[in-house]
Amino acid sequence: MIAGGKLLKKAVALLLLNFNRFKSINDIIGNGIGNELLRHVVHRLPEIASPLPHG
Repeated sequence: MIAGGKLLKKAVALLLLNFNRFKSINDIIGNGIGNELLRHVVHRLPEIASPLPHG
């Protein structure tokens, strides 16, 4: 994907998130709830992320 962005002269960003104790959520409550939590985070990111400056 990063190489593809370079070939197409497009901006590419990589975001790494580290959730403390996420394994515990999956182990105690279950993978389904852990996956649902990740889906909520992904949907929420555009609402809280600052847009990149243009130019």
